[in-house]
This record gives sequence, C-alpha cells and structure tokens, in this order.
Amino acid sequence: MTGNGDLTSIRVRGPRKQRDAQGEDMYLYWVIKLKGEGTERNVRDVSPVTYGIVPDGYIQAYPEHGEAPPLLVEGEHYYVQVITNYANGDDGNFTIHNGKIRFAKYEYQLTEP
Repeated sequence: MTGNGDLTSIRVRGPRKQRDAQGEDMYLYWVIKLKGEGTERNVRDVSPVTYGIVPDGYIQAYPEHGEAPPLLVEGEHYYVQVITNYANGDDGNFTIHNGKIRFAKYEYQLTEP
C-alpha cells in the first residue's frame, strides 16, 4: 500500500460462508482493525500487510477466534477493502491464477484473459 492516511482496517471477503451472520459478515474471511485510539499508523508504515498476519497496533476482528482461513482457493474470487482516515481508502477484487495473485478493480475483470 502507498499513499497518505492512516490505516483503520482491512476486510477480506470470499465466496464461501464463514459464519452464521447477516449480509456481508457471513462471507468475511479476515478483518483487522485498530486496537484503539492513538494506535493509528500511516498506510506506508504498515505496508505490506500479509493475509492472516496481524500487524502491530491492530487486532483481528474476524474470525473472532483462531486464525484466518489458511487457504485461499485458486480460481475463486475474493474482495479486499482498505479503510483509512485522512485519505481515500481503496478496494478491489483478486483471484489466484497459476499460483499468482491477480488484482482487478471490478470482479468481472478477473475472468478476462
């Protein structure tokens, strides 16, 4: 991640139900958020963030207990949202193709050659 602003949370959503909940929450694979006020960190100071590894100053909100689902499945589509203060956050879609991550702003772009 690059840019200005403080990272407040990251949300990763996938295609498979993870919990009994309503709406998007049932499909959240991994969510981190700030531990509390005064722990803000600039996005470039936190970057890179690795899926499943909680950076200093953050806590894991989902899954509520244990680790993030360890395996993201090749060919399935996922969504990531980066939420910030003092700057625009960003979001996008990704998939794993031949062992490599492929990002796209819109999900339909992941199926294009």
